[in-house]
Amino acid sequence: ELTSHGFDFHEVITELNNLTTYNEKISMIDCLLAIGGADGELSHDEAEEIRRITKALRIPHKVFIESKIEILSRLR
Repeated sequence: ELTSHGFDFHEVITELNNLTTYNEKISMIDCLLAIGGADGELSHDEAEEIRRITKALRIPHKVFIESKIEILSRLR
């Protein structure tokens, strides 16, 4: 899936899966969720894109939900 700026999602995800540990991937997802919520809310579109990245990084959905709940609780 190539965007107009030449970014290939699958190529980047493949490299991340090859170069990072499971815990590093979890940290990346936590960072993405924090960035998504930096404006005081996490939109549905932001959460869905991060969920898609989480799935591609082979992180269980349960872990994504736990991280999302943690971020949402900080926003309240």
